[in-house]
Amino acid sequence: MKQLDFTLSLIDKLSRPLKQAQSSVTGFAEKSKAAFMQIGGGVLALAGTGMAIRGALSPAIEMYDALNDAASKGIDDQALKAVQRDALRFSTTYGASAVEFVQSTESINSAIAGLTGNELPKVTKVANTLAFALKSTAAETAEFMGQMFGNFSADAERLGKVQFAEQLAGKMVYMRKTFGTEMATIKDLMEGARGVGTNYGVGLDEQLAVLGQLNRTLGTEASSAYEGFMTGAVEGAKKLGLSFTDATGKMLSMPEMLIKLQGKYGKSLEGNLKAQ
Repeated sequence: MKQLDFTLSLIDKLSRPLKQAQSSVTGFAEKSKAAFMQIGGGVLALAGTGMAIRGALSPAIEMYDALNDAASKGIDDQALKAVQRDALRFSTTYGASAVEFVQSTESINSAIAGLTGNELPKVTKVANTLAFALKSTAAETAEFMGQMFGNFSADAERLGKVQFAEQLAGKMVYMRKTFGTEMATIKDLMEGARGVGTNYGVGLDEQLAVLGQLNRTLGTEASSAYEGFMTGAVEGAKKLGLSFTDATGKMLSMPEMLIKLQGKYGKSLEGNLKAQ
């Protein structure tokens, strides 16, 4: 009995400190957990604040990078200041990206040769406005404008590059409204005709009107049909007893050719069949 009492007493003496130690460890763990949760919440809050700050500064950072990138391509600093100003106004007016507006400066500058520091911001504004109106991209518009400036360089020099760009934009809007042709389609039509109209001295307005009408009726064959007609028009007219050139040897305009054909064969289907 004494031995049992001694054993129980020993267990009690040993277990009491252990229980106290366990209680102390448990309390420490709970306090530590709460502390770490508070620290974690603080870190997350701090990270959230950092992300919010970066989010707020991100547009400015992107604009800074875009301007620096354009400057590294040799674009004039004064031109970039004008582009940045127009980009912010464009973004406010149309809800479009000001950064993309600035970035388009590079593609426009490389697509259209010889733009001055004064002309580049104005042409950039025209190109981005046209892209927005036709639901295209500034890069596609720059490529198209580069093609048209190359094909009609004499007109661009005569009018001035900015005015030529403005008139070109107006013509593209008209083509879409009248013929339902998108800018990419017009680009393909011009490429498909392989500059035949320009080679024969036909102006931009007439080429667009004829190709737009042919595209409406012939679709993908419009360019080849136009090229074939233009290359064979003079000799074909001779076979019909007509002349499609003026006193200086320059080819007549399409309306003038049609008037001559209608004068000889009439406007009827029967007359058209005879001409063919």
